[in-house]
Amino acid sequence: MVKLGSKANPLILRVADESKAEQIAEIGFEKDWQFILGVEPDQEEDLTDLERKLNPPVRHEVRKIGRMNPVRAAAGKSSRNVVGQIIGSIRVSQR
Repeated sequence: MVKLGSKANPLILRVADESKAEQIAEIGFEKDWQFILGVEPDQEEDLTDLERKLNPPVRHEVRKIGRMNPVRAAAGKSSRNVVGQIIGSIRVSQR
């Protein structure tokens, strides 16, 4: 995947007035980003690419639990004993 703000994938931005365009262009030049900036007063502003570049999504690392990894059970009991107690209590309550 090509990075946002690179030559192959520039930021595409639309603003309503010149003063905002100058502010955004200054940010782009400071960070050395490639961007296409249009001033269109009759259309709605579109700064989604800039917001995504300034605030990238946070990726959370998730640890996978393997089949043979120990399972945390109540009070340090093994998972087999806990499951056995649950099944046993179900059988007792059905009688």
